Amino acid sequence: HVYARSPDYVARELDWMKSVGINTYFPLAFASGRVNWPSERLPDTRALYGTATPVDAAVRGGDERGIATHLYFILGFVGFLEDAWSAPELRQHPEWDVVGATGKGTLTGAGGTASSWGTLLWWDLGHPEVQERVLAAIAEALDRYPTAEGIHLDYIRSAHSGGCFSPTCLARFEAATGVRLPDSLADAAARAGYIRAHLADRYTAWRAGEITELVRRIRRLVDEKRPGAVLSAAVFAGADGAYRNVFQDWRRWAAEGLVDAVYPMFYGDARARIGISAYLTELFGDLDRRAAALRRRRAAVVLGLQTAPYDAMAPDVAAQAIESALASGADGVALQMLPYWWHEQYAEFRRSYAPRSDPWPPLWNYDAVLRQIFLSAPPPGTPQAQPSARPASR
Repeated sequence: HVYARSPDYVARELDWMKSVGINTYFPLAFASGRVNWPSERLPDTRALYGTATPVDAAVRGGDERGIATHLYFILGFVGFLEDAWSAPELRQHPEWDVVGATGKGTLTGAGGTASSWGTLLWWDLGHPEVQERVLAAIAEALDRYPTAEGIHLDYIRSAHSGGCFSPTCLARFEAATGVRLPDSLADAAARAGYIRAHLADRYTAWRAGEITELVRRIRRLVDEKRPGAVLSAAVFAGADGAYRNVFQDWRRWAAEGLVDAVYPMFYGDARARIGISAYLTELFGDLDRRAAALRRRRAAVVLGLQTAPYDAMAPDVAAQAIESALASGADGVALQMLPYWWHEQYAEFRRSYAPRSDPWPPLWNYDAVLRQIFLSAPPPGTPQAQPSARPASR
């Protein structure tokens, strides 16, 4: 379920991070609908790790090495249909399922969420009971790990399946907007089609508002339990598409102070559309205007970069991307999908996923490039960059 994540292995990860100058670690705290520590209230991972969890080792090891830890929560996506161990509470509560534009929920396997890894399961982040589970998990994490410096949210969005058109989603939509859907619409697919044809803007604003309200509730919780802790979110690089397609209104979060930092996932598709400097210049202008209108300071921007067998960056290309981000004013870079950046871990990652991984190509050793950028002394007066990394989601 989570490859090679023994506490001893986490110590090796941290040693590697320190050796190349990475200063922040995002250990996986919540994934597949389970907290990654022993819990009496929530589904956990004791079946995998017992009581000695990788998160314990990560926070303790980070403290010992001077590496900050931000606890990493995968929220909307709660595992794969084919993996019976994942999403235990969603399987118990099918009313929490996301029913997409096909009229089918993710639990049916026909909800439009199939991938090469499996069929993704999603729970409805607007559902009040789901929000309470998310808040309970974050509250437990803040209590259990008092030295962790932040909370990082990933998949804080809806599935890329057109929206949520379950009975509970549509009841909330009608109650919030005053809309009354025609009784003649026979099923969820018909209701989805009607909304997308006639009420798209209104629906998008409502659904994005539900997810924003969850972010707002998380912000309040973090401020109450751990004043000064950093709250950040991984977001789609294209903000307009994120809002329209997965209801992730992250520019609002960044402008209103709901998060302290956003991590745009600037992967191969984004790099093919626009250069890093142009992207950041445009983004900073947009966020600064929005924040100024609210008389606030915008969130920090940490650019997320990845390398992978399907999105490979040679070391010189990676170096150019990192240096361009920092020179263009990014508050840091995030090396996302950690197994692909650390050549030793990539070899073990491939073994873990064999035979599926047999055709994966070898990747480069990035250590020298990372050391050169992150450990070289900057000229006097140069602002220090804040490189960070997070482990692979899988």
